[in-house]
Amino acid sequence: MKPELIQTVLGALLHDIGKFSQRAGDERSGQLEGEYLPSFNNRPTHWHAVYTDYFIENRLPLPAELEEKRARLARIAAAHHKPDEADLAEMCVCIADRLSAGSDRIDIMYQENQVGFRNSRLVSIFDEVELAEHNFVQPGGYYYDLVPLKPDHETDSVMPLKGEPRGPEDDYKHLYDRFLNDLGKVARDYGINNYFDSLAGLLEKYTWCVPSSAYKTVADVSLYDHAFSTAAIAQALYRYHEARGDLPAWNDPEAKFILVGGDVSGIQSYIFDIQHANRKGVAKIFRARSFLLQAYVKSVILMIQHRLGLLSCCRIVDAGGKFVLLLDNSDEVRQILEETRDELEKWCRRKFKGLLSISLCWDTTLSQQDFRLEAFQKAFGNLNSALEKAKLQKLASTFESLGNFVDDDYEEFENGNCALCGKNAASRQSDPDEDLRICNQCFEHVNRVGTALPRASHIVYGMKGEIELFQTIRLRFLKNNEPMPPKGDDLLKVETLVDGQVAFAKARLAMHIPEVKTEELKDESWFEAFSRHKEFKPLSSEMKSGQFVPKTFELIADKSLKPGPDGKLVGRPLLALLKADVDNLGLAFSLGLRDKLSLARMASMSRMLNFFFSDYLVNLLKDKYDDVYTVFAGGDDVFLIGPWNQVVELASVLREKFEKFSARNPDLTISAGIRIVKPRLPVGKAARLAEEDLEKAKSAKKPVLPLKDKVCLLDKVITWEELDKAFKLGEKFDDYLEKKENTGFTHGLAYRLLEYQRMYRRFMDGRDLKSGRYVSLAHYDIGRNLDPEDENGRDCRATLMRIFAVGDSDHSELNNMDIALFYALNRNRSIQ
Repeated sequence: MKPELIQTVLGALLHDIGKFSQRAGDERSGQLEGEYLPSFNNRPTHWHAVYTDYFIENRLPLPAELEEKRARLARIAAAHHKPDEADLAEMCVCIADRLSAGSDRIDIMYQENQVGFRNSRLVSIFDEVELAEHNFVQPGGYYYDLVPLKPDHETDSVMPLKGEPRGPEDDYKHLYDRFLNDLGKVARDYGINNYFDSLAGLLEKYTWCVPSSAYKTVADVSLYDHAFSTAAIAQALYRYHEARGDLPAWNDPEAKFILVGGDVSGIQSYIFDIQHANRKGVAKIFRARSFLLQAYVKSVILMIQHRLGLLSCCRIVDAGGKFVLLLDNSDEVRQILEETRDELEKWCRRKFKGLLSISLCWDTTLSQQDFRLEAFQKAFGNLNSALEKAKLQKLASTFESLGNFVDDDYEEFENGNCALCGKNAASRQSDPDEDLRICNQCFEHVNRVGTALPRASHIVYGMKGEIELFQTIRLRFLKNNEPMPPKGDDLLKVETLVDGQVAFAKARLAMHIPEVKTEELKDESWFEAFSRHKEFKPLSSEMKSGQFVPKTFELIADKSLKPGPDGKLVGRPLLALLKADVDNLGLAFSLGLRDKLSLARMASMSRMLNFFFSDYLVNLLKDKYDDVYTVFAGGDDVFLIGPWNQVVELASVLREKFEKFSARNPDLTISAGIRIVKPRLPVGKAARLAEEDLEKAKSAKKPVLPLKDKVCLLDKVITWEELDKAFKLGEKFDDYLEKKENTGFTHGLAYRLLEYQRMYRRFMDGRDLKSGRYVSLAHYDIGRNLDPEDENGRDCRATLMRIFAVGDSDHSELNNMDIALFYALNRNRSIQ
């Protein structure tokens, strides 16, 4: 990688760091006002530039290879408002800053009580989305506190707050001091790529909430997103003009940039295409495949970076299996992209038999003028259209050279198919204790990835390692005590899995795997319940030897049981699969920001959504719902499997948290499908059923329901409010059933009430007028069986009489009483 390119990109990333230090009251470089500051009405302006110079000269730890270039780096970063017009690096940072800032900043119409820059707070980008229900009012109704970006669901410190975007000045100093403390811990001895990624990760952690600009503009773009997008533009701009041997000018008309889109297809089939979902080692395969999906995409991006000699700021979006890169529009780039796509399609065909594919497209070019607000929206739309077309033509380049049939390795199937995936040739025994032959891929998933991942402290991507990714990229895991590999060209990226460690970039892995706990083995009831399954015995022995033991789906289903009146566990062990995603997200990006869509805003909204699903939600699972397994979470969607009662509760919590996270914007909603199944049902089939439920939730056209923003449970599409009411009613019925000796609310009565509810539905639908007797039958049954002398019986009687009230216009509880009764009956059933 060329030294001057490195300095240019680093300078662009840090060009506005002076805004942070200035607001925090740090020092600035003296005697350099004339060097760096432009003037207006004979007065110097843009004072943050001299703070940037001081920060780089005195605060920034640098790798040894950059130390002697410190002054040059400070000059490139600080001169962005007054560059040497004959200097390529300075001009690239200057124009990149103007392109990013010019497209980001919206002149504010709100002038009353203008907030000072030290009191300003970042306006939530989600508050600005306008589709059908929401109108954004300047300067914004929701803002962020100045806090580090952490997935803390207890304090919800990263959630936007309602009110005017302002706060105390001292908060900047507190945040800045924490930033400086962590800055000294950034690793500097593992190559420029890792240094840049670690520094960028630290900037995200501390400047995600710092407004880039607040003077007479809506403060809705963070310092981090502006800095990162500026670095991306500067990198592409430098490469474009360095290859041509000329300098950029503000009004250049040519298309200098390419937007590259990438997207993964076949995620669900790849993860769940397992023959026997309850065999030993299968949970490790699911864990490995969830992780490897992210690693495969990362390896494709890393290979493009490596071949072009780029830093990671070219990656504008990377979330949920989809990524967007900003590159220079050159013959070299197009040739490398073409070669990479051909190699990628052949690799996907060979390794995944075409079931999983990663599509690439680069039809969208940009000129400098296309970064303007009025033009970028169209360019982004063109990229999405090109990517959808590419996904419809996946593996197309392989058909002519390799034919229309995937016949790789067919001659190796003499030992039959793999007993786990059924797609590859069986080549080895899975376990010394089992007569089970599996393929090399499944063996790797179980023994190298699934086993090593829970114990790893770092993930290393490079040219060495036993786990193969795309082309020559390899992966390895390091434990806490293992030394870091030496730096070199073969070391591309190191990510840490340790919370609070900032030496390397944090791996945002959307993964949580329930594990067998020591306290469960010590608890007689749980041990007895688990022991019913033949898979448990080898798991318990592994647990006693100190290994991380993931729960099988049957053990996860058991966690829906509860202690009965005699202390023994009761209930029906069932799983629930939850699939949920953000409604109309494509419209929210393309139309929701209207003429405000910019590179930084696109990156910001994508990054924050990915943070919510892949970081915040996973942290919530670990702390509150640790028996819920994360299949996939990231981008704008989530797929979870867990004990059925926990998943139903979690779905409501997820929706409530997302509503808060998205600034309570009615145009940003979630729909979900929840499928409750027996744990022995093949997971692939159950996943397809959950997908169907999600589609039902999104496509229901009942006039009484809002547009999307719904959930499908037990094959019924209802609103989230109805789900909450049904769940609370179910908890009441559960309590009545537990105390049936006193209340008279028995299983028999519950089943009869379920039939009365069905009669009500038939009557209301006009299918059976005789079913109108449901009211009289219910009243008679309630009066005859519920004990009015007992306090709980009276409460139960009053609840049911309200539900079956004659002439009541609100039948919402009766409409969904089947959900409440399902909850109570299945929580109190004897274990077979």
